[in-house]
Amino acid sequence: MKENWPSNNHQPPYDSAAQSIEQDIATYQQRDRELRQRVAQLEALFNNLPEAVIVVAQDGRVISYNQRAVQLLGKPPEQTLADRWPLHYGFYLDDGETHYPGSRIPVVRALHGENVAQEEMILRPDGVDAGVWVSMTAHPLTEERDGVEGAMVVFRDISYRKQVERSREKHAARAEAIYKLSRQVAEVGDDVHQVLNVAATHAAEY
Repeated sequence: MKENWPSNNHQPPYDSAAQSIEQDIATYQQRDRELRQRVAQLEALFNNLPEAVIVVAQDGRVISYNQRAVQLLGKPPEQTLADRWPLHYGFYLDDGETHYPGSRIPVVRALHGENVAQEEMILRPDGVDAGVWVSMTAHPLTEERDGVEGAMVVFRDISYRKQVERSREKHAARAEAIYKLSRQVAEVGDDVHQVLNVAATHAAEY
């Protein structure tokens, strides 16, 4: 008796369905690998930025930060709310002695909806003698329905720039002093006594 087997050219329906599921799984796995690679690349980029970046939630809790933030602050920024940053991390006004007001630090202002650009302050972690100048920028993170949901803070070391600025100011002041001295000497003429008096006054002032 001859048996009629299905032709090899036609796959049973359940085989086609299984193959389709396998293809879907393979596609999903490939997309998952690609997504993981992209996330890893973004994390590497985030952690290798020359600027410190910190993201805080609406209540001031830190939810994300990069390695540069840890380097500048001297510790991971995890445990302290935004308005306590000045005392905890050592943010000071330009006199280097007065803590930056917690209610005015850019991250807190951003949580109230304000955009703050390049606010300069001194950072002295753990009260070390030699601090660094930093420039801090903060922007609110908003949602259309709920308003401000958090804030992103970016700050960078500007100590070299401040050093250059101070050097230029000193050179400018010195040039002005020399010009002033030369004018005064020219005004007194050949009177040696007057010239000495002018020179002594200049030395006392500068």
